[in-house]
Amino acid sequence: MKKLSMLFCGIFLFAVVSNGQIALRAGLNLSSINADFDGISVESNSKIGFQLGAMYEIGVSDKLSIRPGLLFSSKGSTTEDPITGEDFKGGINYLEIPIDIVYYILKSDNSFSLSAGPYIGYAIGVSGDAEGSLEENGIKPLDLGVNLGLQYDFQNKYGIGFYYGLGIANISEEDDLLGIDVTTTNNNLAFVFSYKL
Repeated sequence: MKKLSMLFCGIFLFAVVSNGQIALRAGLNLSSINADFDGISVESNSKIGFQLGAMYEIGVSDKLSIRPGLLFSSKGSTTEDPITGEDFKGGINYLEIPIDIVYYILKSDNSFSLSAGPYIGYAIGVSGDAEGSLEENGIKPLDLGVNLGLQYDFQNKYGIGFYYGLGIANISEEDDLLGIDVTTTNNNLAFVFSYKL
């Protein structure tokens, strides 16, 4: 947690001394969790969540930018109880730092861009039908992954975008289940709105 706090402070200080632009972001998440049991992949049903935060874009050239950010993101999955048939919607709330490399295909008052980059997330609690602590739910707090996105900005102020986050870190505390290797990762599709300050 101390290292994560230092990373937040570093990004904030970098933003203060850099010549860049802040954008507020809010969006809808459609997330699921993929479980791999010794090579057999099982994906849960999607759960609706949200994200909220800010991004800071630093121009490198006319076409290229670096865009770090800080987001609160609600992820998770929906699974069906095999006995009752009822849906269980388990949420995991994360603080995330994405660091996107942004390439502008078109850049003017109306712009279109593609982006890709890593993200680091730290789970701060559970939500939905999930109860108790992260440990009680068998969840590791650290999440790592890669984001891919496309965004359209208009009037050099407002933006709409689609982003896909592919988790690569195992978020399950249970690495071994009855002798079977288990790997659990996050997947997230986000539809976002942004507003440049």
